[in-house]
Amino acid sequence: MDENLEDAARTLGANRLTTFWRVTLPQIASGVAAGGLFAFMVSFDNYPVTMWLANSEYSPVPLVLMRQLVNVFDPSVPAMSTIIILMAMVGVLLLEKLVGLRRALAA
Repeated sequence: MDENLEDAARTLGANRLTTFWRVTLPQIASGVAAGGLFAFMVSFDNYPVTMWLANSEYSPVPLVLMRQLVNVFDPSVPAMSTIIILMAMVGVLLLEKLVGLRRALAA
């Protein structure tokens, strides 16, 4: 991230919020998006974390899938797992098209 661009925006009269939204955020958007997607995928597929998130009213999807696998084998479990994997792949491909992961990872 080039700090000189922030300094230039502040010198030209932009306030801090405008500088962040129009100068800083576009520079770091690909890294923030890639980090957010990575964090989502790691936490979404982590069974021990989902055990901590469950309560009497709500159960996260990985916990429900694990309970179904333990109790009775149901063909919907592999189907849901496939959909989750496909959603993750579509998310990565969409992120690649929008902000360019290759450029973000090369920097």
